[in-house]
Amino acid sequence: MMAYTGCFVPHVLGRKSGRLHMFCYQFGGGSRSGLPMVPERMGEWRCLAVEKLSEVELRADGWHTEPRSPRQTCIDEIELDADAQPGDKPQQGH
Repeated sequence: MMAYTGCFVPHVLGRKSGRLHMFCYQFGGGSRSGLPMVPERMGEWRCLAVEKLSEVELRADGWHTEPRSPRQTCIDEIELDADAQPGDKPQQGH
């Protein structure tokens, strides 16, 4: 199994089938499928199992993101949604 180094911004944390996952925006590093190489996009949305991450470190870089669909299927039970606003219902996808 090949390991990749990546730079991620977690937007949603929670569980999928009981396992901890994060829905995040990858803006740097590598991946099996690669990142888009076009000027209007500098990253890609990813769904990652937290248990498969290693050597994680916190960085003081800026927040990286781009518009995403309000509904995501990566996580069934949302524990934290960084994009949620007061009155939102993240468990229902809005």
